[in-house]
Amino acid sequence: MRSKFPGYFNLTTEQYNAIWDEALFVFDANILLNLYRYSEDTRDEVLKILTLIQDRVWIPHQAAKEFLNRRLTVISSHAKSYNEAIGQLDSLVKNFENNKQHPFISDGNLSKLKTVTGAIKDDLKANQASEVKKATEDPLLTRIEAIFENKVGDAFTPNDEKALREIGRTRFEQRIPPGYMDRDKAKDDPTGSKQYGDFFIWKQILSHAKAIKSHVIFVTDDRKEDWWTEFQGMSIHARPELIKEFAEETKKSILIYQSDHFLKYAGSYFKKEVDVEAIREIEGLRKEDKPSAITALVDAIDYISKAKNYEETLRHQLVAINFEKQNLLITINEIEKDENKDNKKFAMLNKLKTQYEMVNQQTMAIDAKLKDLQKITSELYENYNSSMRLL
Repeated sequence: MRSKFPGYFNLTTEQYNAIWDEALFVFDANILLNLYRYSEDTRDEVLKILTLIQDRVWIPHQAAKEFLNRRLTVISSHAKSYNEAIGQLDSLVKNFENNKQHPFISDGNLSKLKTVTGAIKDDLKANQASEVKKATEDPLLTRIEAIFENKVGDAFTPNDEKALREIGRTRFEQRIPPGYMDRDKAKDDPTGSKQYGDFFIWKQILSHAKAIKSHVIFVTDDRKEDWWTEFQGMSIHARPELIKEFAEETKKSILIYQSDHFLKYAGSYFKKEVDVEAIREIEGLRKEDKPSAITALVDAIDYISKAKNYEETLRHQLVAINFEKQNLLITINEIEKDENKDNKKFAMLNKLKTQYEMVNQQTMAIDAKLKDLQKITSELYENYNSSMRLL
């Protein structure tokens, strides 16, 4: 069974070690982008491991392109967060400066508050300037460039990319991982290419691993269900379909990790101490998505409730129509059995058959609505489960 369904079974310690001994370490764009989100100490812990395995690292062309395209956006968002923090401090002081309404504090404490907030604002402005400077002078980019020098895959040719888009579209319709969770990106993308990013990364990994005949350890902080099997809100392992496809395509094995788990296993395997606080910080980053997750959760619950109410209404209508349909059928059968039908009964029979056909069409229409509603409800439950996983 294990040989037919490799993605459903844990490897032995010996099998894990054999893969770690030989594998190519492949990194997603989000791993490099998250380096800009970490504290300096945590960033150094990750870079320490990357430097240690520098001879065996590789990044797909699509992932490298996404990293470089989004790097300035990440830096800009950090710079804006400093403005928000400074604005919050100014608002705090302004609230207490108004001595004509509650809340009140003493002049002495107000003076202390202004001194403290002033020092904090100076600190924030200095850090903000440092972030803005990264747009043109980025020592982190220099370190990343050194680690991945000559370790970036080739781009697809235009013809290959066109063919892969068609394959991707078919896979998405069949919900074959990865990438189908990015279908909505097509709505805001005039090029129509964003939705295929994960799929392109996956195909480039397969192609490169097959060419060099290598196991792969892939590290990604993508938490969508088209990468991970979920159980009670937890990502328990990579999607079995991915493990199976990789094995069939390359005759090799792949391990897929999120960054905090990778850091733990790398520290253990290479016998390098990894700062526990760094792992906690990486784990904690996912909690930053909590407000948006709560909003999505509330929306999903609301829509599911409305969908259920509508479904109940349709089912009541269906019961009433089926009852009418049954009565019409009984009357039609009785008239048809009458061997002494006159013209009046023939006219009534035709009228009842027409009415029956109309009622039958109503039944079919409601059945179709119920099927559509069940599909929509299923998608809403997916949104609900996705939101729950972020909490």
